[in-house]
Amino acid sequence: MRTLLLFLLLTSAAASAGEFPTDAIRVSWTISQIDQASLTIRKSSKGTRIDFRDHTWCLYVPRQLSLTAEEAVQLGKVFARTKEFAQRFAGTRDQQVTIPVFDKTSVRFQTDGFGAFHVLVVDPQGIDSLKLTKEQAEHFGPHLDRMVEMVKFLDSKVSL
Repeated sequence: MRTLLLFLLLTSAAASAGEFPTDAIRVSWTISQIDQASLTIRKSSKGTRIDFRDHTWCLYVPRQLSLTAEEAVQLGKVFARTKEFAQRFAGTRDQQVTIPVFDKTSVRFQTDGFGAFHVLVVDPQGIDSLKLTKEQAEHFGPHLDRMVEMVKFLDSKVSL
């Protein structure tokens, strides 16, 4: 018992002396996953970001996009049009429409040479940051719409 009390006392003293690196603390809240894609809120001492990840690989790295809550809401509004473009492109090949979202990031609704429908989020360098199916884009759209609300909720529960 004395050993436990001594350990707690020393740990408390070390923690109060600032010996633990609190700048390395990160909190991750996975909002949703479908197939190989995920939407996660990550909070650290530097701020809160939304990580949108497609776990397929492009040039040996997973496709991902880091967003602010406001950018996520803008992306969600464009994803809400997924069904519209999927219906418009049904039965076609090599069709595409690109919609600017924020900064130089855009969403491209397209069918490939085989007629498969995809939703691509293209970053400012013109690289496909995310490649989603119709089902994935429709699934994540409502979550993206509520991202400001979710970030405020997390911020109220966790302070770093």
